[in-house]
Amino acid sequence: MWSCYARSTTATWDVNFEYLVRNGVTTARMADFAAALRTIPGVEARLAGLEAANYRRRPSFPIDAILVKTGAVERILEAIGQLLETEPAN
Repeated sequence: MWSCYARSTTATWDVNFEYLVRNGVTTARMADFAAALRTIPGVEARLAGLEAANYRRRPSFPIDAILVKTGAVERILEAIGQLLETEPAN
């Protein structure tokens, strides 16, 4: 679902939307997940074009520039929690 990289230039947290879509996560759930992540200041530009690419992207978020901001980790955990909730049976 996600990866962390410690590159020589910067540490990043990468969201593997592409892998989630390929493994059956619905477009509606992906849209909700992306919307929840977009509430984090500085994330919007990294998610630009996500819907146009049908969620087949793996955007990278610099930890030092974005994820250290107050409330960012809590918003990410909440977004992941919502994504992982079981969909109600029809």
